[in-house]
Amino acid sequence: MSTDQMNKKQSLRSKIILFDIATTLIPLILCTFLLITLIFNVLTDYIRNDTVFFLKQTNTNFQSKTELLEDTLLRFRNNAVITDYLTNAAGKAGEAVTIGTADNDLYAQVETQFELSANLYSDKNTVKLEQPFLDKIYLFDNNGVAFNAFYYQPLKSLMKEFDKKYTAMYKEFFQSTKEVSFVIEEDHIHLLFPLYSDSMQSIGTIIFVINQSSVHEIMQDIGNYNDSFWFMFDGQGELILSNHSDKVSPDEERQIIYTYQQDAYEKMIGTKEYLVYTERMNMDFNSVIAIPSNQLSTLLFNSIKAYVYVFILIIVLVILFTIFFINRITRPLKEVASSMRLVSKGRFEIKMPEFKSREFAHVSEVFNTMMDRINYLIQDVYKKQLIIKESELKFLQTQVNPHFMFNVLNTISLKAKMDNNDEVSRMISSFAGLIQASIFRTGKEKVKIKEELIYVEFYLYLQSYRFEDKLTYRIIFEDENLLELYVPKLAIQFLVENAVMHGIEPKPGEGFVEVYIHAKNDRLFIDVKDNGIGFQNMEGKVELPFKTVDHKKGHNHVGLNNAYKIIQYFYGQDYGIHIYTKKDEGTTATIQIPFDRKDPKMEEENNV
Repeated sequence: MSTDQMNKKQSLRSKIILFDIATTLIPLILCTFLLITLIFNVLTDYIRNDTVFFLKQTNTNFQSKTELLEDTLLRFRNNAVITDYLTNAAGKAGEAVTIGTADNDLYAQVETQFELSANLYSDKNTVKLEQPFLDKIYLFDNNGVAFNAFYYQPLKSLMKEFDKKYTAMYKEFFQSTKEVSFVIEEDHIHLLFPLYSDSMQSIGTIIFVINQSSVHEIMQDIGNYNDSFWFMFDGQGELILSNHSDKVSPDEERQIIYTYQQDAYEKMIGTKEYLVYTERMNMDFNSVIAIPSNQLSTLLFNSIKAYVYVFILIIVLVILFTIFFINRITRPLKEVASSMRLVSKGRFEIKMPEFKSREFAHVSEVFNTMMDRINYLIQDVYKKQLIIKESELKFLQTQVNPHFMFNVLNTISLKAKMDNNDEVSRMISSFAGLIQASIFRTGKEKVKIKEELIYVEFYLYLQSYRFEDKLTYRIIFEDENLLELYVPKLAIQFLVENAVMHGIEPKPGEGFVEVYIHAKNDRLFIDVKDNGIGFQNMEGKVELPFKTVDHKKGHNHVGLNNAYKIIQYFYGQDYGIHIYTKKDEGTTATIQIPFDRKDPKMEEENNV
């Protein structure tokens, strides 16, 4: 079995770890899921109820301020001095009366009672430290005479401006048919409300001046929820104040205003679902608060995330402990497998340690005994057989001596020529030439190109005769002087053999091999081109050296790898062999080396 196939198999240790983790984690995860689901269901209702309570409580905080307005209005109405004055003034409506000219004593008396009833410095009027809800109050009788009360007493110059401003506001309201009116300015909300007698006769008009910043302060906790919004509207559905800017379209705003439910309800606004709560309040105030439903999920996750993190931590610790524990228990398995791999590589001297567990201790004992036996067999039997085989091989080598074979072949060639059998004579001469190359070129690292081509032609001639008409070849060169240059021995031979054996031989039909020698920019190029089947499972440029060997198909290309390494050894990384192949069309292998005019080996021999 190959190493790749072995690596694809799952180890026993990993199977044990996976099994243990699965049997431990699956029940743990199921219990965790059930527990979290239970907590989720319980907390979902709780968080929704808690959020609804928050919405109601926020509205209640604002409603307490509207009750302040109503209480102030009732104090004015229940004050006999104020109501008597306003009733008498209502009976004289239409007479030209200015402030302080009708009855200065009566005016001063009413003004005092008005300031006491207004009670702007009470705790109920405070939203936060030194910030009042009601900034000022104006009371007009039906003749336009005004009484006022200020939280911050203005300068006399500003007082005249205020009197002028609120008198104009009162006149516009008095001439209208509205029962209640809101006038919104940049910093204030003005509520104009009529004051009635016991007989429900309008005897005056009150202007409440409310700080917008105080309203925002009351509603500020709504901003803790992302994308939440609130707004206020009057009894006619007109917007008073809001913080939603462009979160809600006018159509959606009207739908919310005209949809009143006693409790909070879910509603799609834009692309989000909101929890909406609407409250009808005193003094014609109405409020709407909306919080995105996904904020409830955020609150829910924040409530249970501690449990989730604890369970995740437990699961991680269980996994780590399981892996550590199983690794510790199955460590002998790893050592046994490692020892087996070393034995497969010929390390028969390897010994296993003594294990603490009974089973593995027995395995270790048997393994070590087996290794001792194998070593004995190698020393006592294998080496003896090897000595005998080596002796027989040396005997055969002496009998088949290359010099002896070369002389015999020359004798046969001479006999064939004498019998006028030129074809057989040439074949034998070519084969003798190849043997001669192995005899007389031994020890040479480089040879001249013309010498290398002689033996290349010997080889191609023998192969063409072997394949009969199937193989043709030619050797051409750009310049005859190039043949005097040197190349590493057998470099061209390896490429030609590869072209014939792996390109032409398996090809159906005729084959062709060409050796072309040319030069460019002081570099020598030797192209070996064939029209064979090409490299199997490869296309285009082929990278050398080959990293894998296919012994089954016989395509180990050892010659190509050796030629490539020899060229780079002699000339460096800038030179080598370049191969381009195309399936069923052929291969071109090009040797690229510098001009090599001298053989260092030959120079050393000449100097001896």
